Amino acid sequence: MTRVGTYELRVAVLHRGTRSEGRIGRLFHGDCEVCGQARGQVVEAEPGGARFVFLGAERPHLWSVSGWQLEPPAPLP
Repeated sequence: MTRVGTYELRVAVLHRGTRSEGRIGRLFHGDCEVCGQARGQVVEAEPGGARFVFLGAERPHLWSVSGWQLEPPAPLP
């Protein structure tokens, strides 16, 4: 579980420790789950800070990564 501001990312690991290990990220804002609408959708947890990116719901392989993923903030210039 990762918290950023009022958001919480919960990641389930499937087939842990195997070549088929995959991940599904679920994003919550307070008590409500944030449902991704389209691949590439971005939710800014903090202005100019960390963002969450929706990777899509499809899982074409056991080892696929789907759902939400934390994207770290861009480095300062």
